[in-house]
Amino acid sequence: MVKKKISNVKKGNYYKYKTKRYFVDKGYTVEYSEMYLSKGKFMVKKDLFFSDLIAVRADRVIFIQSKVNKKNLADARTKYKTLSVPPNVYKVIIIWEPKIKTPTIEIVK
Repeated sequence: MVKKKISNVKKGNYYKYKTKRYFVDKGYTVEYSEMYLSKGKFMVKKDLFFSDLIAVRADRVIFIQSKVNKKNLADARTKYKTLSVPPNVYKVIIIWEPKIKTPTIEIVK
């Protein structure tokens, strides 16, 4: 039996959805913060505020970057550090490790 390899796009979308469910279950309203720009014949994905998702609750706002593994983690940290936000706004990187049900949550200051 040949096992099909899941594309990186599908895997990324799955974990973004999983991250959204995680924050919704914690009482947040969550929306995707991506837009698509037309570059000739191609559509290019652009993350707003370097984030995949934005979560809002009465006491805080969270910009969320969802990662499937630790690849490109340093790049995400560097981009988030350049983003100035008010005190009740947080910049968070969610890391999903294979076969682990809860993510690692990293707050970037």
